[in-house]
Amino acid sequence: MKGMTLVGSLVASLVALPAMSQEQQAAQLPLEVVAVYYPHWHRYPKGDEWFKGKWDWSQAEWAFVRDPVVRFPGHINYRPWVGYLDGADPKDVETEIALAHNAGIDVFLYDYYWYNGEKTQEEAIERGFLKAANRKLMKFALMWCYHERKNGWRKGYLEEPGNVMSLAHTPEEFLGFIDYSIAHYFNQPEYWRYKGGLFFSIYNFTHLWRKWGKDDAKVKRALAEARRRVRAAGLGEIHFNAQDLWPGSRAKIAALGIDSFTDYGFPAWNVKNAKARCTAGEWLFDFAEADGPLQARWKEMREGSPVPYIPIVPTGWDSTLRCRKEAKLPWGPKIDYPYTPTYTNATAELFEKYLRDAKAAALADPLKPGAVYINAWNEYTEGCWLLP
Repeated sequence: MKGMTLVGSLVASLVALPAMSQEQQAAQLPLEVVAVYYPHWHRYPKGDEWFKGKWDWSQAEWAFVRDPVVRFPGHINYRPWVGYLDGADPKDVETEIALAHNAGIDVFLYDYYWYNGEKTQEEAIERGFLKAANRKLMKFALMWCYHERKNGWRKGYLEEPGNVMSLAHTPEEFLGFIDYSIAHYFNQPEYWRYKGGLFFSIYNFTHLWRKWGKDDAKVKRALAEARRRVRAAGLGEIHFNAQDLWPGSRAKIAALGIDSFTDYGFPAWNVKNAKARCTAGEWLFDFAEADGPLQARWKEMREGSPVPYIPIVPTGWDSTLRCRKEAKLPWGPKIDYPYTPTYTNATAELFEKYLRDAKAAALADPLKPGAVYINAWNEYTEGCWLLP
């Protein structure tokens, strides 16, 4: 995006109701705007452990943003207008909160890395957000990143990255995270309540279901026990959101205990014939090519769903900053993260169109999701950002 003034006017348009009678306005809730927050822009112990001696890890992936590689004609790696903010510094987070609040964003949805009691990058919440003087201007919520923590930063093409943290894949691991969240996050006044419940998202829910043996009863019991613990703590209800579901899952997610769902993002490999085009050596897709497939995804996910689907709006996609500096396009015949296709021409005008379309889809949905989900506020190294 070209600047926060424009971004603010675009995002704020989501929460404004269309022209209607007073009776209609009373019956129609505005939409809340949720932006993914990537908590990687500060120094943290695991980063020092994993990457000592490889590059300056003092500000995590800021090292990548500071030394971008131009991969193709017209490729622009934007430098942050507000500077290289430290996500664990409450003063810097105050700047982020002020910018996001002024732009009409209601919720920071934090990526969270919890591995059977061991956590990482939580400083962004505990030292940054929760100590920010203006935190009351913004809600926050958790997204459990349910995947192995891979050493995928600047790995070679087709190189096996290996795990640096691994999940236990047990209900006890999940319930341990719920207990920690009850004690440290759910009890905070800024924690986001969606449809009356504490919003807790699981990415990738498909991975969890598979790793738990595709055992519906086990998943259902664990979610029910989590609800019991939250109620017992005097915190009311919890709202479980699932991300990136497996085919055919929508019919059963309500029975498992899932209350809503969404997609994490809409990367460039979602455009028409992307895989075949990459195999043929084409790796650059105009952001306008998301127009059509994106709206079709919303429609596909809403149809026949027993619970609300929150439409995803992408800000772009460009993971080249995570690729080896010496790597050259075209990558090769296979999509191998971070060697993925890139959106070009991710303009504010296209972002506005996708926002308006998502607003219309959410307002027209009889299940009334009441929110729009944006990827992302600050995931610069995937080309997904709103900060100017």
